[in-house]
This record gives sequence, structure tokens and C-alpha cells, in this order.
Amino acid sequence: MTFSTGSRCCGKSTILQLLTRLANNNNTIFGDTSEIICDQIDQRTPTGIKLIDHKHKMGKGVLLPDDLVLEAVIEWMELQSSKTKVVHYFIAGSPRSVTQSTFWKGRYQNIQVLHIKQDKTQVTAGIKARQEKTGLCREDENDEAVLTAWSEYEGKIIPALNVFNGEVLHLDRKKPMRERLNLAISHLDIPDGIKKRWRNRLKTRNHPVCIEVNKLDGTH
Repeated sequence: MTFSTGSRCCGKSTILQLLTRLANNNNTIFGDTSEIICDQIDQRTPTGIKLIDHKHKMGKGVLLPDDLVLEAVIEWMELQSSKTKVVHYFIAGSPRSVTQSTFWKGRYQNIQVLHIKQDKTQVTAGIKARQEKTGLCREDENDEAVLTAWSEYEGKIIPALNVFNGEVLHLDRKKPMRERLNLAISHLDIPDGIKKRWRNRLKTRNHPVCIEVNKLDGTH
């Protein structure tokens, strides 16, 4: 199981989605914590109903209650495992607190965490770039919400990384995506043969992930 975490708009989902595409099999599953929570709310699941009362916090940059976040993600994982034999989960946007880290650490073995590092100026730049790309301005992207989210990052997410000791890989968002992906592949607890296949796909010029990474790095 691999998690990615970090501050707002740091590319937590992007790197795990690319790794999932490099895996290219039905047994490697990607999930985004925020999307999982929103889906639970939209579908009015028992957990989603409990989350409705807290949805306004998301728009203000405040982290949701740990128990409900964990409940939503576990239910999502159980749903995935009912469909296929999951070998590896890639989950973006978690852990976001010491409580979440302690839970995952106690429940599963061989956990890796990718921490995407960036400064506050990169947060603003990333949000602006996303808005230009999508043409949308999300509720949680106003100045006050971004400031609150950064405080939550420093006060809750950073301390949560200490629970995993040496199992956290810190990735500088300023580095090219190709470099970050190669570092992440080296960090993952998967067989060396699989790592070699993923690296070969990343180097294959006509592979969709290679093409996408070239675009992200501005080398196409």
C-alpha cells in the first residue's frame, strides 16, 4: 500500500495515477481520498450521510474528522476488493493526521508514503494553473481557505509523517516528474523485476505515461 500526502495542489494524485498507469493491471488500484469522500456524500451512503454535516469544512480548508475519513476509505477499499483481487493500493491525500498514520501503520504492513514537498508560493501557482486548465474555481481555493489548509498541513500532516519513520520518501515538487517517478519506483515495496518493467515503460517513447511525463516536464 502506498500513500501520497502533502499540502494543497502539490500533485498527490498525479504521481500515483501515473504509477497506476505504469502498473497497467486490474490488481493495482488508485483512489483519491477527497473524491472517495465526495462520492460517499453524493451516494448518501451511511458514512456519506455522516460526512454531509462536515462538508462545509472542506470548502474552508479544514481537515475532516479522522474517524469519518478512515471509515470512508476503508469502505472504498472493501468495495474494490469485492470486485477484484487487489495487490496494491495507491491512495492519494492520506494520511493527514497522526491518528490516521497510526491507524494505517497498525492495520497494514509494508506501507510506503510519498510526501510531495512544496512551499506556499507553489501552492498558489499550482491552484492558478489548475484553474486555467479546468476553467473552474473551487470553493476551497479562496485565499482564506488556502491559508487555513497550509496551517493544517504544517500542524497536522507534517507531524503525521513521523509515525512512519524511514518509510516516508520526500519528493521536491520542483524536481522533474520523471525524476520523482523514478525515485518513487525505487522506494516502493515491489519486486525488482516489476520495478524494471515500470522504468522501461517510463522510458518507452510511445508509452502513454512517457508522453504525459514529457508534457508535464516540458520536454516533448
